Parts: sequence; structure tokens; C-alpha cells
Amino acid sequence: MIKSYLLIAFRNIFRSKLFSAVNILGLTFGMASALLIFLWVNDELSVNQFHSKIDRLYRVMENQTYSGKIYTFEATPAPMAPEVKEKYPEIEFASRWTWQESPLLAYKDKSFKEQGRWVDPDFLLMFDFPMISGDKNTALSGRNSIILTERYAKKLFGDEDPIGKTIVKDTKDSYQVTAVIKDLPPNNSLTFEFLLPFPTYFELNKGWLDSWGNNNVRTFLMLKEGVDVTAFSNKFKDEVRAHDQRV
Repeated sequence: MIKSYLLIAFRNIFRSKLFSAVNILGLTFGMASALLIFLWVNDELSVNQFHSKIDRLYRVMENQTYSGKIYTFEATPAPMAPEVKEKYPEIEFASRWTWQESPLLAYKDKSFKEQGRWVDPDFLLMFDFPMISGDKNTALSGRNSIILTERYAKKLFGDEDPIGKTIVKDTKDSYQVTAVIKDLPPNNSLTFEFLLPFPTYFELNKGWLDSWGNNNVRTFLMLKEGVDVTAFSNKFKDEVRAHDQRV
């Protein structure tokens, strides 16, 4: 019986070739489009999901008013992270995250430019970036610490053990390698090849960073388990205005 159905189907297809071709192409295009959309949505939903504490991690967004319109940005004041961590018991960890920069990092006769960020020590305790070597609890505690990805460490040091070695940044500042982390997974939005301690960055740029009126960095918070996010948001929402009445 199935054979008969197939014969009838093929006869109808060849009898109305144009009509059949349009329908088959339309069906093929629809199925391919649905598959591509499914793959894209699945990939988007997987971004950053490898972090074990993802349900407690939040990025601070700030509303700013220009010409009577409210715009929401991810840029926040640099003093925010340490201030709110101390002020609110609901916050377990807080870290600042700078815009990317690509300085020249050199070791002996090798030098490369790759993108990196300045972050607070809490960053490594909030996000799951597995260590190959080094201690995530202390890796960014030194003023001149630097963490490299496995790929970048290989470029600079080859087969040498990079831990304890000194890297020169932009031909003047020296930083000691304190940890190497695994290369970042593709479904990750926090891109970098090296990390430097934000307290050092703050010290070097305190003249313009030490103001609640400047929005120069991004701020990540990790709340403690069981915190009511809505209740905390209501407490937290006027934090910038409390320090800068111009907002």
C-alpha cells in the first residue's frame, strides 16, 4: 500500500512540476529557517550558563536622562562596587569591569597586543573561569598581578612555566604572572586574554575615576543565597542619586 501511495505522489509531482517545485522549495526553506532559528536561540540561551552561580549574578544598569528621555546604560561610577558591597549585607561579591584595552605586553624578546580588562579580586570568585595554575583567592591581590589565558601564556612563554615571571606593559610597567586560566568557552560574553587588578587601575586614574558623576566602568554584583531580588532592587535603585544629586 505504501508503494502505491508513493507512486501516486510521484505521478502528481511530475504531472504538475512547477506547482510541486514551488511547494517543495517552500517546505525546504521553511524547515531550514526553523532549524537555523532553533540553533540560534539555543546558542543565545546557553551564553554564560556555565557559571555555577549564574542565578545570583547581576550586572548593574543605570538610567540617565537626556533631553527629557530616559536611557539605560551599563556604565556605572567606579566607586560603586566597594561602596555597595560594604553597605548592603545582601551582596556577597562585587567587581568592576573596565572597557577592553589592548596594551603591548612583552616578555624577553616576545611582545603581543591582546585585549584585557581590569577587575576586582572578587571577579574570580563570582565567575567560573577554571584555573590551570594559581589560586583564584589571591591571584589578583597584588598591586602588580596579572592573569593570562592559556592561549596568551603560550604565545608569550612557549613551554616555560609563566607563574612568577614578569611581563612589561607598554614598555614601562611590570606585572608578575600569578595565574593562568583555561581559554574562554565560545558561549561566554566576558571576553579577555588577560586580567589586571582594578585597585591598581583606580590608583593610577584616581583623578577622574573617584567620582560618582563619571560613568566609566561596569559593575557586577553577586547576591547571597536567598536574597529577595525585587526587595533589594528597591533598596538599591537610588544609590547613584544618593552620592550625586545631579542624577
